[in-house]
Amino acid sequence: GWGMRVAAGGFAGVLTLGLFAIVNPACLGDPYVEVSEQVRVAWLSVVGEAMSLMAVWENRPDSAAWQFGFVIAGLVAAIFVISTATAKKRLPTAALGLLLVLSMLATIWQIRGVYFSHAFAAIAGGVMLGALFSRREKEDDTASIALFVGAALFMSPTSWQMASRLVAKPQTAEPRVTPDGQSYGIACLDPVAYRALGDVPQSKVLTPIDLGMSLLIQTDHGVYGGPYHRNILGIERVTRAFMSAPDDALEEIKT
Repeated sequence: GWGMRVAAGGFAGVLTLGLFAIVNPACLGDPYVEVSEQVRVAWLSVVGEAMSLMAVWENRPDSAAWQFGFVIAGLVAAIFVISTATAKKRLPTAALGLLLVLSMLATIWQIRGVYFSHAFAAIAGGVMLGALFSRREKEDDTASIALFVGAALFMSPTSWQMASRLVAKPQTAEPRVTPDGQSYGIACLDPVAYRALGDVPQSKVLTPIDLGMSLLIQTDHGVYGGPYHRNILGIERVTRAFMSAPDDALEEIKT
């Protein structure tokens, strides 16, 4: 019966958590527990997808509004689906709602959680729209049609993107671009920019943290650090070198 299934699932869950605690106790705490304060301040704090929802709201309220707004729309859809589900479908819809809530909490902690919360929100929205479409076919009146259209607009990411412009911060500074009008973020990743390094003898290159990966892909050279939260020593060395006087920086990369 259901009692045995729930008991078996609970036992499997406890066993899995126990194995995690034994093999890697850090999994039960902050995944960044080994990241030093220097790395947090110099790099992790400005990584967009690692920011909390509140940090994104402070910097880009429009981005936070549309990304989390769609999650809220999905939560409304999940509540509708659960409350209108038949007894046979109540458990799977409740499971969908639980997954959405858990992924929503992850999104509040780090905005990269939208990869999961948006997926579950879209599923909940699809189920809700399917139910409303069936109701529209049965009733075929103006109210049911208006309800379906309104729900479809409510669940559209485009609607939330457009609404988010209402809270966008005014741009106070001109964007930094290259002489040909290309943003530095794109220009620095262009493979053409690395061709000249192909004629240089193979060596280790001191690059900004976020360019380390691109240089490894585009050339045969090595780098001192890259954008990985486990590359603690490399990021510390790169930040110390860039923040030091030239002679001190040279000694830093020699050691």
